[in-house]
Formats: sequence, C-alpha cells, structure tokens
Amino acid sequence: MKLIEISSDEFFNFAKDMQNTFQISLRDKTDENVITIDEIFKSLENKNAKNFYVYDNGVKIGGVCLLIDKNTQHNNLYLFYILEEFHRF
Repeated sequence: MKLIEISSDEFFNFAKDMQNTFQISLRDKTDENVITIDEIFKSLENKNAKNFYVYDNGVKIGGVCLLIDKNTQHNNLYLFYILEEFHRF
C-alpha cells in the first residue's frame, strides 16, 4: 500500500469520494447525506490535516485524513474510507 498526498486540484473530488463512501451506510434508509460536503471540508482543512489517497498495487482504493502534530508527534487517523468497488462483504 502507498499513500499519495492529494493536491489542491484533487481536494473536491477527494471530499466527494469520502461523502459517497460514507453514504453507503444509509443507502436503503434515507436519501439525506450522512455527512455534508461542508462538514468534510471543515475536517480536511484542519491546520494539522494531511490528506492522502490510498493506493494498492497502483490502484486507488480509498483515502485517509491524518492529523499530524509536529510539536508533540501525537498523530491521529482522523478519517478513512475505502471506495465502494473495493468493499468485500
């Protein structure tokens, strides 16, 4: 697996992928968004956030938002998603 940091040009598509993946959990229950795109932007724009696509064997399979605190080195996996076509049930 490989993490590749997203560029500013990819930011909207990254957030949209995340929103669509989270929406899967309520697919049969509601048409409302589980999380709004604005909520995702707020999380991804955190000053300590680093956003990456996750690749496996050269194929993009998802994404991750890490919160990196350079001072304390207390880092967190904040948001993580796997694209729907890679879900295995």
